[in-house]
Amino acid sequence: MIVIATAITSQSCSNEDNIISKNETPANDTPSDTTGLVFSYDKFLTAGDVKIESADTTLISVSERFLRSQNIKVDKDKAVCIWRTMDTTPFVRIIKEYKQQGNRLILTTKSGDLGDMFSSKDLKMNTEIYVDEKAPSPAVSTRAGGKKGVNYNRYTDSKNVLHPAVILVRTPGEMVAGTRAVTTKVYTAEKIVEDNASFKFLNIHTNRHNFRVGNDNAYFFIKDLAFNAESSFNIDASIRWFKLRYFECYVDGYANSSFTSGFALEAKGKKSFEQNALSFPSYTAVFWAGPIPVAVTLESGIKLAGKIEASARLSVSTDFKFDASYKQGVQYIRGDGWNVIKDSHSSASANFKGLTAQGTIKAKAGVYLYAGLMLYGCAGPELSIGPSIGADATASHTLLNGKPALSISTKGSLQLGGEVAAKLKIWKWNLLSWNKDFTFWEKELWNKKYTL
Repeated sequence: MIVIATAITSQSCSNEDNIISKNETPANDTPSDTTGLVFSYDKFLTAGDVKIESADTTLISVSERFLRSQNIKVDKDKAVCIWRTMDTTPFVRIIKEYKQQGNRLILTTKSGDLGDMFSSKDLKMNTEIYVDEKAPSPAVSTRAGGKKGVNYNRYTDSKNVLHPAVILVRTPGEMVAGTRAVTTKVYTAEKIVEDNASFKFLNIHTNRHNFRVGNDNAYFFIKDLAFNAESSFNIDASIRWFKLRYFECYVDGYANSSFTSGFALEAKGKKSFEQNALSFPSYTAVFWAGPIPVAVTLESGIKLAGKIEASARLSVSTDFKFDASYKQGVQYIRGDGWNVIKDSHSSASANFKGLTAQGTIKAKAGVYLYAGLMLYGCAGPELSIGPSIGADATASHTLLNGKPALSISTKGSLQLGGEVAAKLKIWKWNLLSWNKDFTFWEKELWNKKYTL
């Protein structure tokens, strides 16, 4: 097994002053933790207290009666977190301007995120389900109707780690009139505990899938794919004086898979491909950071990716199985930059089924589980993990005993690895993006030299 531990650094877009490390306790902050407003359904007097007036959420109207009941003062450049119903995702907007219209205020807004809601805050979030049974029941009756889970401390453990209050599961359905319907199911933390359910934020179990990428002359194939993965996500962040001081996000779980894969090539030139093979339901966990709902969304699936350079003929096939438990993610420290978080325990086996090769070939392709995390809809860390098969073959003309001959050198290998990446924007701070390949396990399938 080959393990690569690499630290990658970049600079943030502002000066690296007043650095606070992960374990350092800062002095009392002058600004309050919360700088934004909250329009949350559990405080509504009627279901229509807050309305979305435009499809892009630019225009939002809010009743004056609701604002007075919550002693909320609307102002320009103020951030507001809006959670209209339990089965919708909380989002953040920034008020550009507002005007009176009858007994409502019409807000013109632009996009915002969690960094606009807090001036100074430490956030530790884990997607494992936790409910403090000693805390009061969250069920309270409101004139907006129904029972609302609003006891913030009920989902915070003894280490001050936040756990989900609500899980939203969205499953794409069939296309209807050119639009794909989406089914949303809502699970409260209390309901999951009551049902004694085992919940993982990343939960994939699929089998017996076949895929092919390419054309008749050059393709990569996967047969009888089975893929299983269960993981939790952890997020740890520190905001001080409107600056991101520390950010960490990692996946902690396992994955296993079995399939047959290979290449069939008779082509010239170069070809790269990346194709989403399967998509799974998206999960949104809603955490209570004090009175502010924080939405973390996971989108996951299986993708095929690879690169082929060929002026030759190649056919190769192999059976493959792997099992891996891993901790994988990213860490950002102001003044230090990005680091890769990586720890794994894995095993794999391969049964090489055969090879034919002629010409010059370089090829690598694989099947990967990918998981992308978004905070309030903003891009965050991404992780992919899975096996890939690689092949190299070089053929050249030579003389053997004074006669023309063809000399062929060929080798092939299997790898279990993937890629961890940080996108350009995490919350309101623009940070340089990067990505890094990693390898858990590698095995040489063949290495041959022969002359025809």
